[in-house]
Amino acid sequence: MFNISAKIASALISRICPVQPLIRKHATSAGASSIPVHPLVLRAEALLDEGTLAATQAALAKWQEVIEIDPRCVRAICGIAQSYCEMALRGVPDSAVAISNANQAGERAAQLDSDLIEVPACRGSALALSWKWREAEVSFNQALALGEHAGTYRQYAMFLAARSRLREAWNYIQRAQQIDPFSYRQKVLYTRLLYMSRNYEDGLRYISEQLLYGRLPNEAELYRAMMLISHNRCDEATRLAQELLDKAGGQPVMMSEVAELLAACGETDAAGRIAADSDLLAPSSPISKFRQALLLLALGNRDRAISLLSAAYEEHEAELIWLACDPRLDTIRQDSRFAALLDGVMLGPPRPHLG
Repeated sequence: MFNISAKIASALISRICPVQPLIRKHATSAGASSIPVHPLVLRAEALLDEGTLAATQAALAKWQEVIEIDPRCVRAICGIAQSYCEMALRGVPDSAVAISNANQAGERAAQLDSDLIEVPACRGSALALSWKWREAEVSFNQALALGEHAGTYRQYAMFLAARSRLREAWNYIQRAQQIDPFSYRQKVLYTRLLYMSRNYEDGLRYISEQLLYGRLPNEAELYRAMMLISHNRCDEATRLAQELLDKAGGQPVMMSEVAELLAACGETDAAGRIAADSDLLAPSSPISKFRQALLLLALGNRDRAISLLSAAYEEHEAELIWLACDPRLDTIRQDSRFAALLDGVMLGPPRPHLG
């Protein structure tokens, strides 16, 4: 009982305490001026933690509302950057635009107060999603030097996982778990890492334990279903897909996830109907090309999937950071076309020539 109470207290403190920089460079960056907007900040943080695309978009609107009241609120500027990063990772088309916006917000935050731990953390995330791996790690190391922060640990764990440094990623996700174990984003990233580690036994065990404390985020349920499929428990995965379909409300990204699950379970006709009804594979699809490629792989169309991944590469889609470690791509890892794409993302964008 004491341990659970301590965890609740830790989570509450990490979420509701106004963030102060280690060194005050700007009188307006934190402190008294932040108090009037603090309730809005908390609401935006809560929406961001829900983890759905709709909630993330609502969080972005809240952050922008804060900026209208206090244009120098660094925490809100970082929130804007993080919201754009989260949207880019949730299957929106034209994610490169979102990441450009995230980078701009991160640069603005750094101009105002580089000593707030969230500033180099959000910049690290935006740089990672731009495939600027070295610069991203420098920013994350700056953030880690400023203190303990669950969000920073989660963002760095995401970076490490994308680089296939899974053992290091586990270290930081466990640190975040100690600070804020009840976060929806924590649960999603934890299950994602278990899935990407191919650690399906532990993953299913972890999820069973988490279900004792309430429902899981939909994205975590997706990884649960994928792990069930990997254990040849397709009947359970199909039931879970039907439950997610009931929750989807016609949202294109969730519909694509449900269709992908059904296809992976052999229910290709049902998956095809969902894809057709929601225009998921149309040229003007409401989801990213990366998500389209995942769906096509589940449907067994490898060549078209690789073609879409190539188009996603040309458009610099943020979700391509997962090329190195997502198990759903294992069926094409030996294809030379995929290997070329992977090298391009992992090496990062070409540097401009000097002189």
